[in-house]
Amino acid sequence: MRNRTAIGKVGEARLMDTEELRKYTSLGRNNAMKLGDEIGARVQVGKRVLWDKRKIDAHFDMQTGSIVSLLRRGKENAISTKELVRMAECGTVRELQARIAKERGNGAVICSGSGAGYWLPKNRKEIEDFCTTMEKRAKNIFNAVRSARKALELPEGQQQLEE
Repeated sequence: MRNRTAIGKVGEARLMDTEELRKYTSLGRNNAMKLGDEIGARVQVGKRVLWDKRKIDAHFDMQTGSIVSLLRRGKENAISTKELVRMAECGTVRELQARIAKERGNGAVICSGSGAGYWLPKNRKEIEDFCTTMEKRAKNIFNAVRSARKALELPEGQQQLEE
């Protein structure tokens, strides 16, 4: 086997060679190749065998039960909250929201908004729209907290609380 010049770091490119697959999956060479073949991640380029990282990631997402693995691309393919609770086998909407928050915290871009449900963005515009919606929501929450904090600054008994 010839020496090849590495371009970038392991894990950045979509395709990886067998040694990178072995490291990426923490498996031995034979088990890594067997897994790659079983999930359809093998890509033959001439005599060279490469492995599709997206297919490998999708396989492990399904194995670990991630929310991302259940979602479809594009707002038009959004899954309702009720349906996603069922699909993800969550007991409550709050449990689903906690799992989504955790995946978002780990870098997943899971879009939602305006009662449309949840989806994976299909393009940059959907990400921008999602960011705009979330920023407006955050601003409204901040304004509500600011108003409440101002009320707390008044001496007790001087707040005008409606009963």
